[in-house]
Amino acid sequence: MSYYVYIIFSETINRYYVGVAQDLTTRVQNHNSSFYHASHYTNQADDWVLFHFISCNFYQQAIKAMHSNYMLTIASEKQNAARLKHEIPKFYKNPLY
Repeated sequence: MSYYVYIIFSETINRYYVGVAQDLTTRVQNHNSSFYHASHYTNQADDWVLFHFISCNFYQQAIKAMHSNYMLTIASEKQNAARLKHEIPKFYKNPLY
């Protein structure tokens, strides 16, 4: 079973959120519907959109990727499409797992 490390973006609060899920569609819907009441971070907005994701074979790989400099850099800076296309090949040449 695959795990996905995902980055969602809210234009309303101009913030990114990084997480791990097995079903990306349901996870984004849950963030937008305030399903995760304990997470005040994603409850601040209801316009979260999937910005970027990578697939991992194991949960441990996904957690490691979620905390990687690669994912955190993308999440902390607003990236344009050209830069994102440039960064992805570098990551896959040196995967975390």
